[in-house]
Amino acid sequence: MRLRQLVLRVRPLWLFAFIGLLIFGTSWSDGGLQQKLKSPAIPVVQDGDIVLQTSISPQCSAIREATQSDWTHCGIVFMEQGKAMVLEAVGPVRKTTLKEWLGRSAHWSILRLKDPAKLTADVKERMRTAGEGMMGKAYDTRFLWSDEEIYCSELVWKIYQVGAGIEVGEVEKW
Repeated sequence: MRLRQLVLRVRPLWLFAFIGLLIFGTSWSDGGLQQKLKSPAIPVVQDGDIVLQTSISPQCSAIREATQSDWTHCGIVFMEQGKAMVLEAVGPVRKTTLKEWLGRSAHWSILRLKDPAKLTADVKERMRTAGEGMMGKAYDTRFLWSDEEIYCSELVWKIYQVGAGIEVGEVEKW
């Protein structure tokens, strides 16, 4: 007899919009692609900010359909030598400048903990180390809850869990 494995998955992306209402206080939105193209100002961000986007790529329509959310991708911000970088799972897990990351989106939002004191220098360093440990991992197109491959909301969730001991959202069984 074969044992079936129960796989836990974080419902990609929509949970972050909900989390933003519960846990995070500061949020910005660019108001749309046209406005952003006219005003390329980059928002002020901090280590640990979660960035959400509505991607303009065709493959994201399946994500919108499955999640019933306009948010199709997310990442986490870390400052490197004064420059905002987004750690994201797309292809392999990689770092992208915030400017480039925002340029790939029709709409975006930035979420921050209501109580930033929870992200001490030690906690931020643990989060950064957790993220660095996932660099280069392949994108998980099956959305499985493992560390072999990883998808974007799983990446953010695990960085917060491992580095800060904070669960941003609920893990759901599909």
